[in-house]
This record gives sequence, C-alpha cells and structure tokens, in this order.
Amino acid sequence: MSADALSLLSSFDALPAGEQCQFAAQVIRRIASAEPPPLSGDDLAQAADELLVAMERSEEGNLLPYEEWAKKFREFTRSQPLIRNPNLDDSRESIYEGCGE
Repeated sequence: MSADALSLLSSFDALPAGEQCQFAAQVIRRIASAEPPPLSGDDLAQAADELLVAMERSEEGNLLPYEEWAKKFREFTRSQPLIRNPNLDDSRESIYEGCGE
C-alpha cells in the first residue's frame, strides 16, 4: 500500500465515528460507480494470500479440538427435529429413473 493510502487510513482513524461513516459512504459510492482496474494473476494471488492469512489469524482463538467440535455437532444435529417431506421421492427407482434402461 502506498504512503498516500496509509496516510488516508491514518486520517480516517482519527475522525469521529459519524464522519467515518460519512467518509466510508462516499468511498463506497465512488468505488461502486468506478470501473475496476484489471488485476493480474499475481495481484489476485497476493490478495488471496493476504485474505487467507487474515482469516487464519482471526480464527486461531476460535477453533475447538476435533473431539469437542464433533460432540457439539452431534448434540446440535440430535436437537433438530426430523423433517420428512412426503412429496419427496428419494427411492432408488426415482433416483435412477431413465438411466441405462
């Protein structure tokens, strides 16, 4: 990111919350109406890498050990009502109807 962009971010952070919202709305309007510049494969790969790193950092403290996650998942699924759709025909005959006959 350029020094100008970093300066804008710093100035944005110093604004009161109401002005931050107004500023952000103006930026979003301009971005929405602007033609996006073409991105190279390298640009896309770098953006994807940065996004993945940010996601990993935000999730590091939120992960459960597998056994605990599996237990919670089983408890959740067992707590949900069993829904049967009388209009759904999931028989083998209906699934493979017209195949190879």
